[in-house]
Amino acid sequence: MEDARIDITSDFILRGRLDQNRGVRPKVGVEIQDIEELEEQQRRKRAEFEGVLKVKRHDIRQWMRYAKYELEQKDFRRARSIYERALQIDKANVPLWIRYIDSELKAKNVNHARNLLERATTLLPRVDKLWFKYVYVEESLGNEEIVRTLFSRWCTLEPTENTWNAFIDFEIRHQKLENARLVFSRYVLVHPQIDTWLKWADIEVKYGDVNTVRQVYSLGLDTVASYDLSKEGDVARLINQFALWEASQREVDRANALFEVALTKWPSNHSLEAKKLQFKKMFGVDKDVERALIFKRRREYEQRVFENASDFDTWWILLDLVENHFEKDALSVYSHCVKRARPSSSANELDWRRYMQLWLRYVIYMELQIGDVVKVRELYGNLLSSVMPKALDCSEIWITFSQFELRQLNIDGARRIFGKAIGLAPTKRIFHEYIDLEIKLKEFDRVRLIYEKLISFDPSDVSSWLSFAELEENLGDQERCRAIYDLSLEKDIPLTQESQQQVFEAYIEFEAGLQGLDKVRKLYQRYLSATHFDAQVWISWAFSETTFKVNNQEDSFDVEALESSRDIFERAIEYFKDNGDPDSRKAVLEAMLEYEETYGDTLTQQKVIERMPEIVKANRVIDNVEREISTMEFPEDFKERTGPTKPISKLLSLAHEWKKKKATGLGKNGP
Repeated sequence: MEDARIDITSDFILRGRLDQNRGVRPKVGVEIQDIEELEEQQRRKRAEFEGVLKVKRHDIRQWMRYAKYELEQKDFRRARSIYERALQIDKANVPLWIRYIDSELKAKNVNHARNLLERATTLLPRVDKLWFKYVYVEESLGNEEIVRTLFSRWCTLEPTENTWNAFIDFEIRHQKLENARLVFSRYVLVHPQIDTWLKWADIEVKYGDVNTVRQVYSLGLDTVASYDLSKEGDVARLINQFALWEASQREVDRANALFEVALTKWPSNHSLEAKKLQFKKMFGVDKDVERALIFKRRREYEQRVFENASDFDTWWILLDLVENHFEKDALSVYSHCVKRARPSSSANELDWRRYMQLWLRYVIYMELQIGDVVKVRELYGNLLSSVMPKALDCSEIWITFSQFELRQLNIDGARRIFGKAIGLAPTKRIFHEYIDLEIKLKEFDRVRLIYEKLISFDPSDVSSWLSFAELEENLGDQERCRAIYDLSLEKDIPLTQESQQQVFEAYIEFEAGLQGLDKVRKLYQRYLSATHFDAQVWISWAFSETTFKVNNQEDSFDVEALESSRDIFERAIEYFKDNGDPDSRKAVLEAMLEYEETYGDTLTQQKVIERMPEIVKANRVIDNVEREISTMEFPEDFKERTGPTKPISKLLSLAHEWKKKKATGLGKNGP
């Protein structure tokens, strides 16, 4: 059995990408002069789609593209026919149903869409997306009773919680609280979790009254007590929520009694005991005692950081505590923190980064809570100039500083910060943040200057070149875009071979979008030279010829384009033949066969099949060891060696071949 392992290489990825894009060729704009030209164009396009579907019948994306084309032509009858044909192939394809339904809704064919939704939900009753689509459409049309009926049908299937929640939200939106209660009564039977009862209680708190809330909580507790459906923590959560609500109604005695009864029922429930103690602290413990506990916690945290100033986790907890309970001391604690927690010069990078986060918290607190803008600028300047090591990547600080200036509407200040960062500590992240800022401000001349500095900073980063070229392409400056691509492909630019391939592909795609066939051909020639005439580049070039129109005459490929693609295949085969590369030659022939299966006919396919190589195995004695040698034998090479001969019988042909092998020492028994 052959080895099923696949080596993932750049060639394999490119070939896969090529296979994905081979189905339907990109559209090319064409001007229609009269109805005859329109009908001819439609005929060609339909023939093209049908041809592709013969090869890729189970590719639903091709069917959807075909239907989309017919919808663009306003031919709804054909579009429906295509959708129905596709559904015969894959009735369970949810995206196909959604696309079909959306097309009918877009054309305002509501009854058609409703029929489709009915079919879809009947055929695929467990697909929530189709049901949600159905109820959304009907509710948008104002059919309240139909929506209610649909939800009722759906809920008979006992769906997930999302469906029940949507049903309840629908009833509440239409102010039908009694209906919502009926839905909840079914909901808790299908999903009797504690969360379901809590949702019901929250709804009653918001829309009901004291009696209805108490009834829901009581019914939930009775259910839990009768069937023991929940875990220890869930029971405690339900009782705690009930008690808190009773306390909010000034019924603290009821809440205390609730805890006592619950502990009698579940005496070993530790979570319930903890909730009871927490409730006592909230509604029964002296505030001075609670304050003393907070002071005790603060002293413990301060003792920890005194013993270990690099305990950043404890610093963080201490700052949280001080902000929440000792707001007046917050600034002094922050100041003490950044002084005490500073790592030594020999500390690792992780410690410095955690320390940097404490500093950023300090400046953000100063900005948002204190509002001292001048002090914030001073802190940022001190942090960047004298606190953080020069060798550490401080991009986050520079970017946060610039964002602070933007919040102050100081755009020039933010630019100065970015400029200083690029001069003192340039990183790709800083460059990209600066570029994003100037793009949002639509200062494209500045963007170009920043890109030039970015490329000078790291010319080996292919993403910078490609994003720069993409910018110029989006701005419509084609010459600048070409100049960037050409410059990135210069010999003195240190791009890797894989990066150069990315540039060539983007460059070719750019020129193809402009319909520059001659430029694309020249680029492919350069691409071949750069990749040492790689087989996949030949194949990509051959297929691309068919996707371009010739002399702007047609919307799709024509005879001249077909011959041009075949000529490239032949040149590639001849090249690998001359250079003795049978593997690449075989790969080109296989790609050529795929090409003919898509664009050719039976005759052209047969011609390629006849040129396919055969694996010839023979035994040869090498170093006194008999080994089996496998070689590729191309039929056309064999004809060139033997020349035209008269037809002979198969037996005589085999005899001649055996005699020849024996004379050259390749026979089965060796020389």
